[in-house]
Order: sequence, then C-alpha cells, then structure tokens
Amino acid sequence: AIDAALQRWIDFSVGVGVTGVFDAGIPGFPEFHEHIYARLRALDQQGKLPIYVDGCYVISAAWEAEKGIRELKRLRREYNTEHMKVHTLKLFMDGTLKLHSGAMVTPYADTGEKGCNAMNLEELVALLKELNKEGLDFHAHTVGEASSRLVLDAVEQVKKEIGDDFRIKVVSAHLQIQDPSD
Repeated sequence: AIDAALQRWIDFSVGVGVTGVFDAGIPGFPEFHEHIYARLRALDQQGKLPIYVDGCYVISAAWEAEKGIRELKRLRREYNTEHMKVHTLKLFMDGTLKLHSGAMVTPYADTGEKGCNAMNLEELVALLKELNKEGLDFHAHTVGEASSRLVLDAVEQVKKEIGDDFRIKVVSAHLQIQDPSD
C-alpha cells in the first residue's frame, strides 16, 4: 500500500512539474518516516525516483536534541542517495495560533497568554553549534513572533562566536505573526 501511495505521489508531482520536496516530518513518528525513507531509497536505487527529496528528523523539545542529532546522522548514512538527502533537524519551536501555543511577544488578546518556545536561547545556540559541527541543517517551525525572534537571536549569536565557520542552513517556517523590528 505504501509503495502504491508513493507511486501516486511521484506520478502526480512529476505531472505538475515538481522537481524537489522537503519532507517536514511529524513529531513522534520516526519509525514511519524511516519506513518511507527506506522505500524512497529503494526506488532511487532502481532509478525510479525522479524527484529530489530533502528529509529530516523531527524533535519537539530540548531534551530530544542529542538523540535527534544521533538519529539524523544515522539516517544520513543509511538513506542518502542521488535523489534523497536526509540532513536536516526539524524543531517544533512553538505551536499554533489557534491553540494559543504559538510563542508570542505580544500576549493573545483573549487570554493574555504568550505560548512558549521548545528551547531557550542557550539551548538553541548549543544545538546550532552542534549541527554546524556535524554538517547538518536546521528547520524550525516558528509560528509566533517570539519563536522566530529566538531563532534569529540564536543564529546571530552563533555567527558572532564562530564567524566564517558558520555553514549551517537555517529555515524558519510559517512566520504567521512577526514583529516589524525582526
């Protein structure tokens, strides 16, 4: 069933001109993603993967970072092929606006709450340094202004500390609420 679903996705994607995708993952289901990566690797080894797939390992908290890096390095070793690269650690930095879990500088008008970030500045700086050292990239789910500001601040601090050795690619996705100063 998974092979048939992957083939439908490949056929559809090729039909509408898609040449590359980022698999943004789902937190808490690494076994499922690894199963999909194994199938994509097999398709690429058979010459049947005409789309570039950029994969990731997903974490949702600071305490998952060490395991996340270890697992991401393993996935990179085991699943990288010509058309598939697994080299990005994705962090759900915050939640959603609808659930009031997106991290905000300005409190939510109806509750006065501000949501929260998955990491603080010190933890994120350490994570970015480790990813940079390992040649891995970083993708952050950042809905609220406080979460994207934290990512910007961490990148700025790491760049100041390591200078030209900063090679990590950092992506902040969603960015639903942003402070103009950022």
